Amino acid sequence: DAEFEFKEGPLPSNELSTFIINAANIIYRGIKRIQSLTFVKEMSPPPEAVLDLSRDPMDIFQSISLDPADKEILYLIDGSYILEEILSLSPLTDVEILKTISALFRIGIITIKKGDEASEMISARDLLEGHVDENGDEFLTKVEELYAQCESADYYNFFGIDSKATGEEIQKAYYRISKQFHPDQHFIFPKHDVKGKLIKIFTYATEANTILSDPEKRYIYDEALLLKAQNISNGEETGQASHENAGATKEEPLQKVDSNSMDSVISDFKEGNEEPESFETHYELGLAYIEMGLVEDAIKEFRITSNDPLRKIKSCKVIAECYMNKGDYQNAIEELKKLMSELSDDQEEYQDVKYTLADVYKKNGEYDNALKLYNEIQSQDAGYRDVAKQVEALSDIPETSSFD
Repeated sequence: DAEFEFKEGPLPSNELSTFIINAANIIYRGIKRIQSLTFVKEMSPPPEAVLDLSRDPMDIFQSISLDPADKEILYLIDGSYILEEILSLSPLTDVEILKTISALFRIGIITIKKGDEASEMISARDLLEGHVDENGDEFLTKVEELYAQCESADYYNFFGIDSKATGEEIQKAYYRISKQFHPDQHFIFPKHDVKGKLIKIFTYATEANTILSDPEKRYIYDEALLLKAQNISNGEETGQASHENAGATKEEPLQKVDSNSMDSVISDFKEGNEEPESFETHYELGLAYIEMGLVEDAIKEFRITSNDPLRKIKSCKVIAECYMNKGDYQNAIEELKKLMSELSDDQEEYQDVKYTLADVYKKNGEYDNALKLYNEIQSQDAGYRDVAKQVEALSDIPETSSFD
């Protein structure tokens, strides 16, 4: 048996080793090292499974270093062959083929084709060739341009397609942007702020593809764009129209669309269609913004993820931490108090949030408020964390503020 203790604070630099390698390569190389054929077979797709490339750009455009032999295996994955046929087509041994396919299958680059599902429009050759020069000034310029468009351009302009684009044209545009700007392709980029911008670009592209690929969602989005266009048109004609319509009757009202209503339509629409994968991406983007020091942008992302029941508590706590990093303790307190009010006191997370709030009170010099919460926690669970130590430390400090 052994004892251990978690201590808050920065990691000691002299004990920290940093490796610049992504998870996909770690998994890939790990599986390739396995010597047990039985274990490899257990990890592989069924022999009768038809193998195809993934349809998800998040998976298919991961940065992975393949040797020439593995590339030749990947070229055979096109939705036409079952695993058993691939084993017979490649000159490599079955063990080596199974290792490669198992690795690519486990990291999500290849998948099992379902029924008569059409093969993806991208080929393995497209995937492996034509990689962008990630250190070029031209690439950085493109990143800046697309990043700016995430805030100003509609989905069609962002993809560079017509508003009447077909589903295939939308998918091609999505794949084109995903291939060039996938965050994983540039995870060792020397400039620290590029990662956050790439995540933002990929998030916006995924959001655009999700909406434009769904007929119902696309119709609502198009209606919102039309509403915006009407509003702009009415705004430009206000001066002239005010004279021409001075004597307008009730039967001929001057049409005007409130810009706030259009923003509300799009906002409500997007919030109502958040997918679990989208929440995860927004959360990762928020963390990237924190690393970049863009606290306000991070808070916006965590506001989105707080709508996900699975991430609500974690997101709200990070928002409070963001406010604290800005020195805005009052907003941090309000954030945690609001979160507490939405939790039941018998939930496991309730005590954790209350303890966090007490800690914020203490850091803000509101010792009496902190002490009251610590006392409440101790009365319910005397052994909770270091609450006894906190109560003892604060009991001798004079009251400075009242609990509100």
